Amino acid sequence: TTDWFKCHFNSIYDKTCEDSYLKAYFQHPCGMAAIINKSTLDEKIAITDLDIANLETEKYETCIRDTASQFIRFFLQKVSEDSIKKLLPNIYLGFVGLIGGLEHCFRHRPLLEQVSNSYQWPSAFGEYLKENVPQIELLKGIPLDNYEAYTSPWANTIEDEEYVQNTYDKLEELIDDDPEVAKLITFLVLFSPQQVNLSPQESGELKQYQSKLTMILYNHLLSKPGCDNMTALEKLNKLGSIIQRLRISGEILKTKNISSLGSDFQSDAQDLDSIQLCQL
Repeated sequence: TTDWFKCHFNSIYDKTCEDSYLKAYFQHPCGMAAIINKSTLDEKIAITDLDIANLETEKYETCIRDTASQFIRFFLQKVSEDSIKKLLPNIYLGFVGLIGGLEHCFRHRPLLEQVSNSYQWPSAFGEYLKENVPQIELLKGIPLDNYEAYTSPWANTIEDEEYVQNTYDKLEELIDDDPEVAKLITFLVLFSPQQVNLSPQESGELKQYQSKLTMILYNHLLSKPGCDNMTALEKLNKLGSIIQRLRISGEILKTKNISSLGSDFQSDAQDLDSIQLCQL
């Protein structure tokens, strides 16, 4: 059933995030607490210690790579390991673009909710921050432009910066401050890579998950007050473009950033035109 599928997806994703965060952050969690502590000050947020900055970047990349890799490997049983490896760079870029976008979308919420809805961190990590950041429950969300790394000029061109900003504004309109929509879009981003020479069986399995997730998102949108069939379909029609833009935004963040985050991954965009809704 739809409810079982959604619960199963959420359960596996939460467990995957927990494993990734425990592995990446709990060994050296001080940097995150330092960033959040500094958010209470009236100044740009930056990590000035190069060793800590490199450590935080390494932990961040390890965490999101492991999350994406473990999650799709759990479900895509018919996709070969060689194909998975070819898909991962493209999935990773979309995931990088999405996380920044979700931070932007939930910046008006309390900080703990903003980060939880953006990164889906485990509850134990939230408890650690509550113990190490005084009154963290009272802190407001952090806009991206509060970070020095996102203060213009941060990309090679102003056009790249505007592209990312416009993408995040479009994502915010689509999500409409709904964490459930954010989670479902997260799943779709992870299951909507560019299909690189997949076999018919592999492609069929990937499309099956895309179709089920799209139907669940449609049903959720339709259940919201004031949303009719045409409105829900209009939002879904924007989804392919958003996923494409998030992937390009991830590439800008990774390859065209003045303070490079450190990857040479390249990507081509793929929308959801080929997705067909199926009966769940």
